[in-house]
Amino acid sequence: MSVSPQGDPRVTPVGLWLRRLKLNEFPQFYNVLKGDMTLVGPRPESPDMAEKYPPKAQKIFSVKPGMVGPNQILGRNEEELYPRGVDPVRYYLEEILPKKLPVDLEYIEAKSFLKDVKYLFWGIWVTLTGAITCQHLTDNLTQILMLAADTLSCLASFTLAHLIRFEGVPSAQITLSFWHILPLTVLTRIPVIFYLGGYQTLLRYLSLKDLKRICQGVFFGSLLLVFCSYFSGALFAGYGRGVFIIDWLCLTVMLVGYRVFLKTLHQRFMKEESNG
Repeated sequence: MSVSPQGDPRVTPVGLWLRRLKLNEFPQFYNVLKGDMTLVGPRPESPDMAEKYPPKAQKIFSVKPGMVGPNQILGRNEEELYPRGVDPVRYYLEEILPKKLPVDLEYIEAKSFLKDVKYLFWGIWVTLTGAITCQHLTDNLTQILMLAADTLSCLASFTLAHLIRFEGVPSAQITLSFWHILPLTVLTRIPVIFYLGGYQTLLRYLSLKDLKRICQGVFFGSLLLVFCSYFSGALFAGYGRGVFIIDWLCLTVMLVGYRVFLKTLHQRFMKEESNG
């Protein structure tokens, strides 16, 4: 059974992406090796939900469940089917399960080696191509735009810090260090901000707690940037360490600043709409 994670504070951003990429199901390989599951078969069900299956559907439990199967593929993003505010268990039993049962029963009655091979390759294909859906892009447009803005800010901030520290155009060796480090400014800060929940909140709901997450993400990401730059050999002799301090300050101001600015614009617009 898949229950919608929307609004569940226990689900971390990393957990959501692992779920979307289906990497959260990777440990099931251990169950396959133990012989409790197969690669292809009906979708596994929790014991409490299995008890609620109608008698005609009990045949599903006569075969081993599988990592890949018709319902695992057709219901790949099942969590998106749950309307907001519904009881997930009740909605699953009344709306989703009745549609899943005939699919699994049909698979069992017409099971074959060639069909299993088809589902196995089909499952791999939808996993590789279906991680991002149109609905996902629509529902998370604001967060995606913030992610893009933060990526550009990382590049702009380090470039600005580099120019400030070296007062214009530095030597060729220092410029080479700059080009080596520039990609790391994104690869170190963005994942840390993402992990700390910097893209969970819409701008109109921005709070001091969210801004704190951004500041923490920039700080720890900047430390990671220094670490990666040093041990990757990107730092050549004579490259000013002050660049990283200036970059940290500039990026903090940029990321916090544009978020506060856009929220202020939104509040002003909503106030004018209500007054008008």
